[in-house]
Amino acid sequence: MPLSELFEKVSELLEPLAEKSSITLRVVDTGLTVEADEGQLQRILANLAGNALKYAGKGAEVVFSATQKDEATELSVKDNGPGIPEDKREHLFERFYQTSAEHYELGSGLGLAICKTQAELHGGTIAVKSDVGDGTEFVV
Repeated sequence: MPLSELFEKVSELLEPLAEKSSITLRVVDTGLTVEADEGQLQRILANLAGNALKYAGKGAEVVFSATQKDEATELSVKDNGPGIPEDKREHLFERFYQTSAEHYELGSGLGLAICKTQAELHGGTIAVKSDVGDGTEFVV
């Protein structure tokens, strides 16, 4: 499956939410393809981008891209929001964990734990890169 098509599907799904927060969704077409469960990858990407829409802030940008690393393909969802403090990053993939009380009503705290499980079922991993004030990137 071409990753740019998958990214476009997720982007179209989330566009109404992005518009409410004046957030731009951008797809970088790298021409890469993967063999995977399209529905599960779509759920992972939608969850990661949905989190970016919740936390990145008005006027932010969320970028979908992919790179080839040896035999693995890395999918990235990156935003230019406020970033995640280091003490919060270590718990992100735990069930029911949420970074702040103000977002409790917006989710269950299960999304990233589910993303991790789904990535592992595909034989992969998920990681977060973030610096306070410089955005966040999730890589599957």
